[in-house]
Amino acid sequence: MEVIAMSLPVAIQLYSLRADAAADFRATLEAVKKMGYDGVEFAGLHGNSPEDIKTMCEEIGLTPISAHVPFAELLADTEKVLTSYKTIGCEYVVLPYLDAKYRETRRSSLRQLKKSPPSARPPTRSVSSSFITTTILSS
Repeated sequence: MEVIAMSLPVAIQLYSLRADAAADFRATLEAVKKMGYDGVEFAGLHGNSPEDIKTMCEEIGLTPISAHVPFAELLADTEKVLTSYKTIGCEYVVLPYLDAKYRETRRSSLRQLKKSPPSARPPTRSVSSSFITTTILSS
């Protein structure tokens, strides 16, 4: 029986490398690419502009997939957060967790997020055709 290996692009969550990214963002992206990763999920911009990060990813050859953003940051300036990651090229913004204070009011907090202007929202495709992504939001 012949086995055919399937090669899927793989992305890494930069939260795992947050200390490195904070010290030297570009060098971290370059190292990620050198390790063989095809894409990244961001965990903060570490003082870089969305435009600069988009350029870095293009130059290095990494695909921006998503960003995980703390709920408080998203609520504080929803339009800015969504616009920033849309500029970078992210298809998704992921809420990695809900603090206890938001769990009790999550329905009203989520309704507040839905009020963001459509122009600021990232595209809403279910799954990128190039990457398999799974997002779990626990209650």
